[in-house]
Amino acid sequence: MLTNRRQARRTDVGFYLDQYVDEEAFRCFSNNLSTSGMYMERVASPLHRHRDVVQLEMTLPGCNDSIWTSGRIIYDHVGGLFHGTAVHFLAMASKHRRLLHDFLVEQSRMEEERETIALPTGQLVHIHRPQTRRPRIRRSQGLAAAAQDHSAALSA
Repeated sequence: MLTNRRQARRTDVGFYLDQYVDEEAFRCFSNNLSTSGMYMERVASPLHRHRDVVQLEMTLPGCNDSIWTSGRIIYDHVGGLFHGTAVHFLAMASKHRRLLHDFLVEQSRMEEERETIALPTGQLVHIHRPQTRRPRIRRSQGLAAAAQDHSAALSA
């Protein structure tokens, strides 16, 4: 029986990043990401690692800052055209860790709002349905005024 050794929930993502192996950069594409690691793929080509620790530089979608981290290779798979690598994060600046955490929380929230519908052809379609947020009522505002503001916002 296989055991799940993952320490954190993985989120499906898709963005480019750079993996540095012995000072040489390799462009990769991320498949999934968590606070403790990630899985990425790159075009299969000869790669000779002398260590199992790599450096990663990634810019999360919607963020301007690059996140730098070191990671230990925990899984490698070369099949066909792609070389897949799973990395466990070792060292990351606390600012970068917060950026990563906030990004994953937002992705999780968006996944909860997404609905999957099967078309008659069998194709699955994801529909994003944001939850409507109730307006905040200030104590000084009063309930009737808040309801009126809410109705005006919905009709706009």
